[in-house]
Amino acid sequence: MTAEDLRKLINANMDQLTKTQKALGAFILEHLSECAFATLEEIAQQSGVSTASIIRFARKLGFTGFPELKEKIQEEFRDSVTTATKLERRIEMFSGSAQVLRELLEMEGEQASRLITEELALNYAAAVQKLASVRELILYGEGASATLTYLLEFRFRRFGYRVTRINESGRYFFDAVLNLPRDGAAVVCGLGRPPRERQFFLRRAKKCGNTTILITDSSVSGLRAGADYVLPVAGRSVGVFQSLVMPTLIAEALALGVAVEKREEIMDSFQELDDLRREFGYPNIGGLLWR
Repeated sequence: MTAEDLRKLINANMDQLTKTQKALGAFILEHLSECAFATLEEIAQQSGVSTASIIRFARKLGFTGFPELKEKIQEEFRDSVTTATKLERRIEMFSGSAQVLRELLEMEGEQASRLITEELALNYAAAVQKLASVRELILYGEGASATLTYLLEFRFRRFGYRVTRINESGRYFFDAVLNLPRDGAAVVCGLGRPPRERQFFLRRAKKCGNTTILITDSSVSGLRAGADYVLPVAGRSVGVFQSLVMPTLIAEALALGVAVEKREEIMDSFQELDDLRREFGYPNIGGLLWR
């Protein structure tokens, strides 16, 4: 069974579904990859229905219960996480190439309106306080998420932090985490389908005495376990080609929050940076040395 088969099955039973069951069906199809990892209780919490409603929904579709429905979802998920499939799904969201910019801005604006939650606000404030109290910063992200680690490294090195950036995967990942700094903070940029390395990194970083901060687009708690502070980014299904607009906004907010918290110290660091540039004779534009 594929997602299309599941959609057809839901549509075929639409007349027999209650309003709650119709909404649940739409939620499962929209968050198919997250539901593949989630427990019955997690799906109930995220979809806003009871566990009993989910079980009745599964049986209404002809399944023996939730486990059989979840098994079919997982089968589809395994078949749908190829790079080509993810890109194809993302492309299908747009009506044409000429409309991509306008429609993408509308999508991102809609996501931004859902971004601020009580969980995000509380965890963000605590994460900024922790980042402001340490000197050692570890950044981890692979794939597209690595882009955020480069941005954060650029910002925090200028703030005077000692930064360790890790983007390796596979066998070389273990070399990178062998001698992690201790008693600092680790920011994990975890977008999309979680690799096994991400959970291992969270455990390893905490074992070394580091506070862990996770930027994630997953709403399923099982994928967020192990982090001290979770900064959730509103988004679509984990398996879909991801936009970095909202995660980048979160990363920039972390850096700016620390700059506000440590304003005088960071201004001193930037002044020293300017002095070093002048000592080297930079910038020199058109023979004019800026002073």
